[in-house]
Amino acid sequence: MTTTRHYAPNSLVLAPQLAYLTVERPPTDEAEAHRLEQLRQLIEAAPDTADLRAFAELAREVMGAGYTIHSGSSHTWLKRDDQPGRLAIIADRHTTAYRDYNAPARQGNVQVYLDRITEPDGRELIRLSAPPL
Repeated sequence: MTTTRHYAPNSLVLAPQLAYLTVERPPTDEAEAHRLEQLRQLIEAAPDTADLRAFAELAREVMGAGYTIHSGSSHTWLKRDDQPGRLAIIADRHTTAYRDYNAPARQGNVQVYLDRITEPDGRELIRLSAPPL
């Protein structure tokens, strides 16, 4: 019996993503702040991945009960069960620019180009590039 390998020249290849955590609401107490910081450190230590859904299980383990955690291939978000708004999001640093709730405010608007996003002063926030063929 022979096995053939299928070749799909138009198959979708997901580019590596560099995960980061943005906390969008203040922690309710020191314990939650500690868990969020622990989650941030674990995410920053993780290697690039093609699918950010892997962080959903990690977030469930670290945060424990009382949180709803959902994910897609390019993000994972956390919500407190007793509050309507999103608490935090795990996203790809290459393609997003979420900011922590306590980050300093920007002066002016970011500039969006086809290959990058910059601050008003020209400093790059994100540089986009196509994956190698």
